[in-house]
Amino acid sequence: MSQNDDKVFGEGIFFKTKESAPSFVIGSVSIKVDEFITFLKDNVKKGWVNMDLKESKGGKHYFQVDTWEPKPRAEGAPAPEPTKAAAPAAAKADPGLPF
Repeated sequence: MSQNDDKVFGEGIFFKTKESAPSFVIGSVSIKVDEFITFLKDNVKKGWVNMDLKESKGGKHYFQVDTWEPKPRAEGAPAPEPTKAAAPAAAKADPGLPF
């Protein structure tokens, strides 16, 4: 999910589905090296460029840079406590389960 409305589309990278491919092949990615390297250098954050593969209303696939970043915590604010998922009551009551 994008944090802001500035959409940055992948440059030099293309995705195509192949109808004739076996079911385990989703599609193929083609990269225009010089263009993609420039794009990566322009959009790198902490050594990474995260992109979402999306489908347009017209059915074409495209890459969009994921610009989401966590909101910074206020100074002095405690870190959120990790939550523990409770086991279902049925699992606790049945001693025959191996886990």
